[in-house]
Amino acid sequence: MECLANTCMPEGSDPVASPSTRHVLDPTAIGIVAAHRPRASAGLPPTVSFGSRVGGGVAWYMSFEPDWPPTDRVDRAFLILSPPPGSVPVTKDVRLAAWRVAAPWNIDELTYDDQPPRAPPRGVGIASSTPAQIVRIDVTGIVQYWQRHPRDRHGIAVEAPRGDGPGVGFCTGAGGGDGPRLDVYVVPRAQ
Repeated sequence: MECLANTCMPEGSDPVASPSTRHVLDPTAIGIVAAHRPRASAGLPPTVSFGSRVGGGVAWYMSFEPDWPPTDRVDRAFLILSPPPGSVPVTKDVRLAAWRVAAPWNIDELTYDDQPPRAPPRGVGIASSTPAQIVRIDVTGIVQYWQRHPRDRHGIAVEAPRGDGPGVGFCTGAGGGDGPRLDVYVVPRAQ
């Protein structure tokens, strides 16, 4: 067995269905709030850190617009987060949770004390600290939920508990580096 994004498959097999088509989506909206950064309207920093002793709780909100036919079946979906270039290795991994956002939100009104509710399904990922590397969080359940309930497509919120170390950082797409993206693999439904 080999594992990728918390999904284990027989060694050498494909993690997605062979007739699937990959769609790469950039966020249409991004907002970050934290105990030390209470308003998303303060602008987007170049990086966001999770599991930090100093930063405390952080929530990273992202919205995406599907670009595949609504009749296609979502086979797999991964939220991709990239570390900043030249990241310094740290000593502890950080567990990330990607939740379905359950209500509308916008950057001008998003605050740390007034966040929209989050609901299942959710995806879980581990940000490996040594060496810093891309994180793939399996969010298939969230994207399949959106496919069944398009009016409830309010985005994804990534969070991690406060840690006792320096945390693990990711690029937001502001100021260089690869920002977050959503890789969705879809299969056309049989006619």
